[in-house]
Amino acid sequence: MSRSLNIVNVEGHDTPDRGRKLQHTLHNIRRKRAYLFARYLPDATHGYRPQDIKDVLVVISASRSGSSLFYHLLASHPATLAPQGEEITFYKLAGLGLVGSLTASHAIPNDIEMNSAGRTALALDILRDSGYPFIPGIDKEFPIDRYLVDSVQRLLLQWPEIDFDCDHLYQTARATLEQHLRTASGFDTGSYWLDLLSALIAQGYPVNPYYYDLPRKLIEHRHPTMLRIDGPPSAGLCLEEPPFIVPALKVFPKLGEGASPCLLLKSSSNCYRLEFMQSLYPNARFSFIHLTRNPAAAINGLMDGWLSHGFYSQSLQDVAVLDIKGYTKAQFPWSRYWWNFDSPPGWLDYIDQPLQRVAAFQWYSANKHVLDAIESGKISRYMVTKYEDLLHGETLQHELIKAFEFAHLPQDAWPHGYQRPAPVMAVNPPGARKWLQRAQLILPAIREASIAAVAHRLNYDINAADEFV
Repeated sequence: MSRSLNIVNVEGHDTPDRGRKLQHTLHNIRRKRAYLFARYLPDATHGYRPQDIKDVLVVISASRSGSSLFYHLLASHPATLAPQGEEITFYKLAGLGLVGSLTASHAIPNDIEMNSAGRTALALDILRDSGYPFIPGIDKEFPIDRYLVDSVQRLLLQWPEIDFDCDHLYQTARATLEQHLRTASGFDTGSYWLDLLSALIAQGYPVNPYYYDLPRKLIEHRHPTMLRIDGPPSAGLCLEEPPFIVPALKVFPKLGEGASPCLLLKSSSNCYRLEFMQSLYPNARFSFIHLTRNPAAAINGLMDGWLSHGFYSQSLQDVAVLDIKGYTKAQFPWSRYWWNFDSPPGWLDYIDQPLQRVAAFQWYSANKHVLDAIESGKISRYMVTKYEDLLHGETLQHELIKAFEFAHLPQDAWPHGYQRPAPVMAVNPPGARKWLQRAQLILPAIREASIAAVAHRLNYDINAADEFV
């Protein structure tokens, strides 16, 4: 099958103008973050360095397999040190995993040309974004300084093409937070964040709350005349994929006080950078929870995500032109070059395939990389959890207890019940067997030999697909 009409950059190199603009944007954000931490939170990790991390727990899965939900639950444990969201944002900020050529992908080999200082800087960036959950009544002081820096940093990462002034952004966040704490009966992150976005909108900044993982009704009530989103939030670069997170309240432990923390990480792209990821924390024991989901439901979730005006990952402008049936549409010019979710090795073969085949490829590729890594020994300590077992209270409790035991996290410190929480990063309301609405598209895709073989390795029987939830 010829794809010559869809390939813009045959040589496989960034065009000079695009590459320079991208590097300028990344440099600008790195410079602003360095200033932000140096001025307002110079010891964000309280003495911790990457080499001080002794345990890393990684939730690893294909996209739309429930990892955001499971990550949210595990990150709520008071002994878990977790970033605000996926650490892939900081990989991109370091210039890693950005698809700027036909041969590039989200895969990062361990022998990539990045010296130890660069790896340490990336690992430290992830730590600066991490923390224990702030628990009112147990933690003595509201972490104002930390939360203000988290707020400013998150805005810089979410809107990299807006030329924010860090001091002005910090003062706006401080005034908003102080007003919220004076008037609110209890601190609510969603309400605070809408207050902050509203203040920035009033100042003329082109931020849009519809890109956030916030209730639509809340946004509509606050901004009834604002247009719904249509397309990506930035012209050429998304460091954080929408729906954007709202930063949670976190505190960082002090080195030498209490037990060594367990760092929790989660990103589907980690499937393609296992050895490199482990090099970032050289003294840590890495443990993996392979979260699986049946291919029909996961592919349906991926298709929902591609069509949701969210999950924009890579701009392929000047690299390749997409012609994905079911996604690329003439009325949406951005759909000819914005790729969603992860870009596995071999993504180029799918730029003109139907959407269900693209989604099936993404599910297949991520899970196959994990399974092969287990067989080869690149992943040596692991457990498997099925997303389907997180859907009900009794099995959810069993899986969480098993995960806590696996990660050596104390069960008696778990402050929550074992009921399934509110949806996290959900495109549509949760429901069983939603994939059946696309059964005519999905069933042929999962019956392809390669997809069926990986499903079999994950203990999902394609011949019994009518039982998939």
